[in-house]
Amino acid sequence: MRQGLGTLRGASEPHTQIPIAATDLATGRMPRSTNLPTTPIRPRPAAVTAPASAPLLALLIAAVLLLAAGCTSDKRDQGATGQSQTSAAAAPAKPLKVEIRATAAGPERGFNAKIAAQKSSPNMERFLQRYLSVAFLHPEQQRSGWRDLIALFDGSVQGAARRDIDSLSLGSDAAQVKSVRPESAKASVFFLWREGRPAGATVKLTFKGSADAEKGSGPVRMRSVLQMVSTPMGWRIAGYQSRTGDAA
Repeated sequence: MRQGLGTLRGASEPHTQIPIAATDLATGRMPRSTNLPTTPIRPRPAAVTAPASAPLLALLIAAVLLLAAGCTSDKRDQGATGQSQTSAAAAPAKPLKVEIRATAAGPERGFNAKIAAQKSSPNMERFLQRYLSVAFLHPEQQRSGWRDLIALFDGSVQGAARRDIDSLSLGSDAAQVKSVRPESAKASVFFLWREGRPAGATVKLTFKGSADAEKGSGPVRMRSVLQMVSTPMGWRIAGYQSRTGDAA
């Protein structure tokens, strides 16, 4: 089985994607969409959303600017290795664990960024674990139309998230996937505090795993920038720029 990856979709720039369809797994040819293993790579436009309301947009733009000034850039993932075949002797999956580096900023005089980041991180870690689990570790979510995943997005961008599902999850390749073993998940988070609590955040999130399918196995990759807002129901994604696949 030839190695492949999944779709790569991001916010505004073009990207490469590695499509996959059931027929392609059998023939070795490549269709469009997702982050699975099995074939060549073809270019495809990326997808993007932004927060809807003006106050929210201003808040998140400020967060992005501060993040750009204070955060180091992500390392690029290395390309996948050669062919691999699934086998009963595959290593047991390790539990998903999101490693978080966090900082924070706030308008209050004497604001303690370290303490604020520490207070904000546990809820964000739980949210990101939930996101990655639903998006990549449970392929059966496709049968419900990714309902649990879409619920993690703000209502203003849920329609766009459905449209861009291949750049946010296993997407259309989920039907071919038996299981996904997480390898690493890392997040760089910038919290923006207001009135004594976290109001928004910018998250740079990367995920690496390995998917087992009917005909073989291969790498799963995602690289995203998520614009988050705090709501009475917890954190929600109000904007995103996301890629899956080889170039993620």
